[in-house]
Amino acid sequence: MSIYFRRMFVFLSLISAAGCSGNAEHSGKLKIEGTATWNGAPIADGTVTLLAPDSQFDSAPIENGKFTIFTTPGPKTVSVMAERELGTPQPTPHEPNPSPIKFQYLPKEYNVESTLQKTVTSDTKLLELELTGAERTAPKH
Repeated sequence: MSIYFRRMFVFLSLISAAGCSGNAEHSGKLKIEGTATWNGAPIADGTVTLLAPDSQFDSAPIENGKFTIFTTPGPKTVSVMAERELGTPQPTPHEPNPSPIKFQYLPKEYNVESTLQKTVTSDTKLLELELTGAERTAPKH
């Protein structure tokens, strides 16, 4: 398994665990509304994660370019994941209902190797993520 896929697996595992947290974990955190765009268009479906220097993190789903996240003040590394469907494999006897094949199209500098930094303060009410660049190339089948 390549280092990229290991990092992606760990990252997605963390996001999945964070997505299961209840409202009790929001106490003492700031509520921040946000927008996320890719080359000017709203990100339809994705996840934003704010990672603090002490490795504490908070995640929220992105829906139609908008998200609400609960987090603590301080510097954050921002990661954004967004996938597109590439298609659905043909059914087989072993997999009669295959899942769609999805592809992480945002460049890794916005997710697994994020270089995007933001500082959250007690005055932060809105977090705008205006991502730009070249999309990653989908793998060949």
